[in-house]
Amino acid sequence: MSLLSRYPSFVGLLALQPLLLDANGSWSFPVYAIPLMFVMMAGMGLMMWLMMRMMMGMGGHNSSHSSGHSDEHMGQQNAKDREVSDLRAEVAQLREQLAASSKESAQVGSANHTEAAEEGRHVSRE
Repeated sequence: MSLLSRYPSFVGLLALQPLLLDANGSWSFPVYAIPLMFVMMAGMGLMMWLMMRMMMGMGGHNSSHSSGHSDEHMGQQNAKDREVSDLRAEVAQLREQLAASSKESAQVGSANHTEAAEEGRHVSRE
């Protein structure tokens, strides 16, 4: 009794019969591997989707509705905002210092140039 007569659902595999039968006519190919390939591919796709979701930060836009994650996120955001405001204040302070030092150097330079002009000598600016 052949496998095809016992399992009529495999009648569609007759097109693959030369691949599935060996020289003596018995089934040498593990037929269960064909449906398991689809299960395996679906499982791999699911695992890839889960891994990509984990790597991309679990969905973003506050995907978790638990209070612990949102408090932690807000704390991190507040720390970032404080750091940005501190850096902006530092940049403003450095700009003021630069403007003051450039005015001071311009005044010193113009005073030296005026002195030199009064004495009649040439001042080179380096």
